[in-house]
Amino acid sequence: MNEKNAIIVEDLTVAYSLKPVLWDIDVTMRKGKLTAILGPNGAGKSTLIKAILGLIKPVSGSVRFNFDHTGSDWHKEVAYVPQSGSVDWDFPATVKDVVLMGRYSHIGWFKRPSKHDIDLAMHTLDLVGMADFSSRQISQLSGGQQQRVFLARSLVQEAEIYIMDEPLKGVDKQTEKIVIDLLKSMRDQGKSVIVVHHDLATVKDYFDDVVMINVEHVASGTVSSVFTEKNIDLTFQRHSYDLLSGEANE
Repeated sequence: MNEKNAIIVEDLTVAYSLKPVLWDIDVTMRKGKLTAILGPNGAGKSTLIKAILGLIKPVSGSVRFNFDHTGSDWHKEVAYVPQSGSVDWDFPATVKDVVLMGRYSHIGWFKRPSKHDIDLAMHTLDLVGMADFSSRQISQLSGGQQQRVFLARSLVQEAEIYIMDEPLKGVDKQTEKIVIDLLKSMRDQGKSVIVVHHDLATVKDYFDDVVMINVEHVASGTVSSVFTEKNIDLTFQRHSYDLLSGEANE
């Protein structure tokens, strides 16, 4: 594997009840880059990251990770932030408890967190502006606050690769700025960050690379080279002006 690549997906096909959701996907995601996965609803974006994470079994194909050191347990080196809507927010846990769950791959499920683990959790909560809420039940948080907590949980894992399913969806502007600034900081520290994203208007400002899919692979590469009107049109099967400006086609 090229040392500049973080993830290589080859010939990946995923089907539900014999209906292909992803078809023969070939994608390479570069190390140390902030990468967006784009596509319309039903394009297979969440399915792609779940297949990469091994949460669902593909019909065919393979996924390879490339870490900075050998002999690594890949589960420790890949952090996942699911969509907030897929989480049971009524689960009786405090903000600090949720963040500490991100340390379990290091400390084990049946051991108590050390002072280092707790200090790291609090430091990470401070980074996302949630340290003052550490003792609050997660059910009492707003949607944007919940998203920040889940970002903090992934950060304390101290992984090499971070995979996030629409972390900016439905959050307020303040949370969006906090999250994207953190993602860029992680990228600048050499982390590989892969984000399912929905807002085409912010792609050029937020991301280095982009993967565009609609069941099949449409285009992937640097934002400057592949995020074009032609590829947006091919991906979303409608005129890019409509998508980028929010104005309806005539």
